[in-house]
Amino acid sequence: MDHNEISQAVDGIEDAEILEIIDHHRVGTSRPLPYFRLQRSGRQHMHVVASIMFLHQVRIPPEIAGLLLSGILSDTLILTCRTTTERDRLMADRLAELAGVAIKKYGKELFTQA
Repeated sequence: MDHNEISQAVDGIEDAEILEIIDHHRVGTSRPLPYFRLQRSGRQHMHVVASIMFLHQVRIPPEIAGLLLSGILSDTLILTCRTTTERDRLMADRLAELAGVAIKKYGKELFTQA
C-alpha cells in the first residue's frame, strides 16, 4: 500500500497473487492520471470500451455493437481461446443482442471474410 513500484513493495511480492490495486499515485507517467482503468478480459480492449459505454448508459447503435463484438470474437477466437473469461462471454451476448446477430454464425462469417 502507498507505493506504485515493485522495488517499494513488501518482500516476496513477485510470488504473490495480487487480486486488486487501489492507489492514488501516478502510474508510469510524469503526472498523476485523473482516472486509470485496468480491467481483466480476454486479451483485448473492445470489452473494456463496451463496459464503459454500458456503465455510463451510452446508447450503442447496432453498427458499433457489431464492431465491438467483432473485436471480442476476433481476439478470443470466437470465445474459444483459453484466456476467454466469463465476462467476455457475457459482454459478447449483450453486444450480439444489440447488433442483432448470432455469435457463432457472425463469428464464422467474420473469420471467413478476413
